[in-house]
Amino acid sequence: MNDPDRVASRDDLLTPSLQDHRPPEPLLSPRASFFVAFFGGAVMVTVFCALNSRKLDRMKQDLPIYVLGLAAFVALHVVLNQLFPSVDGSFAGWAERRRESLAVRFGPRILAIGLWAGYFQLHRSYHRAMDVAGMDPESPWKAVAVSWLIASVIGIALGMLSLQISSVLTG
Repeated sequence: MNDPDRVASRDDLLTPSLQDHRPPEPLLSPRASFFVAFFGGAVMVTVFCALNSRKLDRMKQDLPIYVLGLAAFVALHVVLNQLFPSVDGSFAGWAERRRESLAVRFGPRILAIGLWAGYFQLHRSYHRAMDVAGMDPESPWKAVAVSWLIASVIGIALGMLSLQISSVLTG
């Protein structure tokens, strides 16, 4: 009745399965990411929220959403460059024309806050679980500095790309 092979195969069921368990890392707070979106813009909030994806090991899942967000950033700037071209071809002339428009002043900020809302939805259940577990969010200052550095490089590159696309479109 008691087969020794069967008893030996049950012994592995009694071994602890949580030996390699690491405690979860706290995420960056949604409030901090909102402030990053409001003051830092679309590229910076994308990088900031990607840091949360990295902590959750969700980068492969979330990467297409982040790429769409950066594509929306480029598209917005191409549209704004088409609507408000520089009068004399200089940066100063372009900046003067852009300052006149409310769409130019508030469009990028509205895009950044919209991206924040979408990125928040990606991690909403994780933020709730963190609240239920009583975990405090990680201090955002290091992540803000890293996001700012990375977003500066990406933002300059995407800004140059949007100017190139605009110049091709205008002929």
